Amino acid sequence: MTEQRDLEMRIVLDSGRDVPKWVYEAVYRRIMDFYPSMREGHSYTLQTICGNEFWNDPIASIPRWAGYCAAHMVRNRIVPIVIDDENRKATKMYIKR
Repeated sequence: MTEQRDLEMRIVLDSGRDVPKWVYEAVYRRIMDFYPSMREGHSYTLQTICGNEFWNDPIASIPRWAGYCAAHMVRNRIVPIVIDDENRKATKMYIKR
């Protein structure tokens, strides 16, 4: 499976970084699937939004790539979430837009 993933296309983000297309699509899908369960006034880590199974993938770059993807999607209003500026921690927190 890993070998197949390595052959897939990559997407260049607005930051100039590139990520595997399958990661970008998985992060988008997980954000959109999680969104209906988000409560107003509550913030969530990307790990919570994406789920531990995805986050703890044997490919160590998954969390970093997921963060790049989420940041790109938020900046470009592709997903209906934003960074929670009031809940500043080392880990970015996201809330409903």
